[in-house]
Amino acid sequence: CGSILLDGLRELQKDFPIIGDVRGRGLLIGIELVKDQSSKEPATAETAQFLEYTKEEKILVGKGGLLGNVVRLAPSMAITKEECSEILEGFKRAFEKLNK
Repeated sequence: CGSILLDGLRELQKDFPIIGDVRGRGLLIGIELVKDQSSKEPATAETAQFLEYTKEEKILVGKGGLLGNVVRLAPSMAITKEECSEILEGFKRAFEKLNK
């Protein structure tokens, strides 16, 4: 399921330039949020708002990074493909809210 999440997040990155980087291994995934793709300026406030939007979507994620602009995702090893799809759909809605 980790590859489903990584691939899905990289697809979202194409539509949402605030996603500066998607990295991870297995189910441990980091999503770096930036204000600008070229300068990679951290989007700290936007990350905090994104976390609130994900809570509304019933998705609990963590925050990390030295500047608090990395969304940490570490779902259970028992996660299903359907749940991975639900996470990606919820993330898409949260990024859409963030773009408004």
